[in-house]
Amino acid sequence: MTVEGQKKSQTWRVGIVGLESVGLFLLEQMSLNTNLQIVGAFEPDQKRRDLTSEQVVTFWDQPETAILSPETDILVFAEGASVELIAQGILKGKRTVVGCPWSFKSNELQQLWEAANSLKTLTTFAGFRRWASDFVGAYSAKSSGRIGKINYAHLCCWEMSLATDSDSNTVNEQCFHWLDQLLLLVDSVPKQVFARRSPDLDQNLNREIFIYLEFSNGCVAQIDLRTQSRLAHRTGWMLEGSQGSYRNHRLYTTMPDGEIVDEPLSVPSVSGDRFAEELVAACSGKSSTLPPLTDAIRVVRLIEQIERSAVTGKVVEFD
Repeated sequence: MTVEGQKKSQTWRVGIVGLESVGLFLLEQMSLNTNLQIVGAFEPDQKRRDLTSEQVVTFWDQPETAILSPETDILVFAEGASVELIAQGILKGKRTVVGCPWSFKSNELQQLWEAANSLKTLTTFAGFRRWASDFVGAYSAKSSGRIGKINYAHLCCWEMSLATDSDSNTVNEQCFHWLDQLLLLVDSVPKQVFARRSPDLDQNLNREIFIYLEFSNGCVAQIDLRTQSRLAHRTGWMLEGSQGSYRNHRLYTTMPDGEIVDEPLSVPSVSGDRFAEELVAACSGKSSTLPPLTDAIRVVRLIEQIERSAVTGKVVEFD
């Protein structure tokens, strides 16, 4: 292979549709990877265009331009993209990143997966929080076998001012990533769920949710999220297992005499653009931990049941 051919095979040209919070984050990550080249973006808001003028050379007037352009190898559909638009990209054989899977219904994501699977087209979703240090630490502790079977998982996040009036999707986005992490930690299917929302009394906005889950393997999990609270508080993942417990990169085990030993674990080294690295590896046919779209489908299905419980105020049983 010529030097020119080698260079071409190692550089993947990216087009981005939507430059709100998720689109901007993915743009920044991909701009830092030398194997990815941002060739264009669609964003109708001029203020957001101005924020990215150094990273984006070309702005398209229509999102379809990204799909039809021979200059794009990878399409990132962030905010505002419809299922039909994403499907067009898949059918064109473009490698596809679904930036906001929590914005779609599970049957819509299922349609995208079926289209991608039939054409053997690489399709993933923005699961970049799978490489957050706390989750990687919790997952490593679980995978080591030193915790044993996980009986209880808990995560609490109270922010003093995370959501804004214009950012009504914050709760769904946060819950999507944490539920994705939870399903990987527990490695079981949900049995039943109860959820309660506490809307803002002044604006009637969706800013709080409490989720209680029971899994088929007997594990119980709780997630408590508040995006505007006077008490800022974060726990990260706390795991109680049959042999030990985990929190904040520390392992807690019981000695034969009943003493609890608090053992610090090494903090995992995680690069800031790991999602982009995994995307490049998958596009190049190398081993990759890039999340498949089927993982997003199971999380969204779970969210739909959580929403059902929050609306009815009743426990929802899974089939």
